[in-house]
Amino acid sequence: MNDSNADGKLLDARIRVVQIIVGALMAGVVVFAGYVIFCAPTNQAAGPAAGAPAAPVAAAPTPVLSIAAVAIFAAALLMWAIVPNRLADAQVAKIAAGTWTPQASESGPPRAMTDSEKLLAVFTTKATIAAALLEGPAFLGSAAYMIERHAFTLGVAAWAVALMVITFPTRDRVVGWLEKQQAFIDETRQFGGSPRL
Repeated sequence: MNDSNADGKLLDARIRVVQIIVGALMAGVVVFAGYVIFCAPTNQAAGPAAGAPAAPVAAAPTPVLSIAAVAIFAAALLMWAIVPNRLADAQVAKIAAGTWTPQASESGPPRAMTDSEKLLAVFTTKATIAAALLEGPAFLGSAAYMIERHAFTLGVAAWAVALMVITFPTRDRVVGWLEKQQAFIDETRQFGGSPRL
């Protein structure tokens, strides 16, 4: 991507913002899982006092929360693989068609934005949604472990963090995405191609 110095600084600043957002979501999961593993009290009742008769052994309850955490993670994983990219594709098609507008949360008077600025806004939204889709089930998996103490639920948090790390928005990854989208926009405008679905 051939940027001027000002555009390069804008790109670096925007990439840092996305990295901070995704890093914070990831750190929240890691810190909570660490607390659950090392600091949270176990949810097990103390054994009978010395000399007291032993209580009859009850059947282990079904780990409903643990099972729900795994099921929700599976559903979130499917959405993570589809939703952020579909939303981004729709926004990039709007940029190509000239109908894209900034979100209402943008402060200040409206101003002309370059395609790169628009694409950076779209990428920020895409990366935030993707990380958030993984964060929720990861917290649920950690909470399920804290309550029910089934180790497999920690796998939910571990897989979520691993996916966040693998897809972390490095500068090269963001620039590659921007170049690919800009090529699509240029081709659409030049040849009047149909927007993505």
